[in-house]
Amino acid sequence: MNKKHHHQEFVLPQTALMAHSQATQKMLSHCSERVMKNCMASATVMPELMKKDTITELMQLNSSVFNRLHQQYQESFNGFSALITDYVQIKNANTMTKFVAQQFNLLGQFGQLMQEQTTNLLTLQENIEVDYAYWVNKKVHSK
Repeated sequence: MNKKHHHQEFVLPQTALMAHSQATQKMLSHCSERVMKNCMASATVMPELMKKDTITELMQLNSSVFNRLHQQYQESFNGFSALITDYVQIKNANTMTKFVAQQFNLLGQFGQLMQEQTTNLLTLQENIEVDYAYWVNKKVHSK
């Protein structure tokens, strides 16, 4: 008896691809727009850079960013250190099933760490842009 195997193809609907593409484009457009607005406002407040309070405020903004980046580095370092420790301490698996499970567990931990670090860095970037926009617009309107 001859059996024919029917394979179903998985096809991602074009509408899903288009929606994903449009959402990505929209987010990038908003980000670019925010950066451009900040750049234009920055040019407007250039004369303010000679004032002591402006320099002090910019130094405070920079210090906050540096502190957050340092914290991010520490979190990343600790996460990768823990992952390396787990890798070094992995037990010798006595079956292929256990070996594969251990490897995928490590891979999952790595993926989770990368997702968290990337999300935290993007959150920081967005916060910097918003905080800077608030500060620079306050400067523009106080002139």
